[in-house]
Amino acid sequence: MPGAGDGVVGEIGDGATIWGGGGGYLRPFAVPGRLADVQSMLAYIYWQQGAAERALAQVEEILAYRAGVALLKSDDPVYLEWCCYQVLQGVGDARAAVIWAETHQKLLQQMAQLESNFLPQRMAQVPTTNLFGHG
Repeated sequence: MPGAGDGVVGEIGDGATIWGGGGGYLRPFAVPGRLADVQSMLAYIYWQQGAAERALAQVEEILAYRAGVALLKSDDPVYLEWCCYQVLQGVGDARAAVIWAETHQKLLQQMAQLESNFLPQRMAQVPTTNLFGHG
């Protein structure tokens, strides 16, 4: 794991301070889903750096958004939930299993929707001849 002297970690740390610490300068301009995206990344970074309390604080805010507002504005809700899962699982929080199950269910529903909407349309567009010219 990179140390605190590593340039990338230092830059991430500075970004975390601007976003979440030091008065949270950017928070008033954030849409909840997008804010949760950034918080999930921060939570994972904090977790990887061994700052479990800071990571868990980010996850708690995300879960509050998640409970009250659909994260439709999130760029990647599955990644967001994966980050939350990682932190919660790491601290032994039972909510990790709930997030895992809910996210798995969402992915299954999305796959079923893709199969029912996209695949029949795509198959209708496939030419009826094969490579050898036989129909």
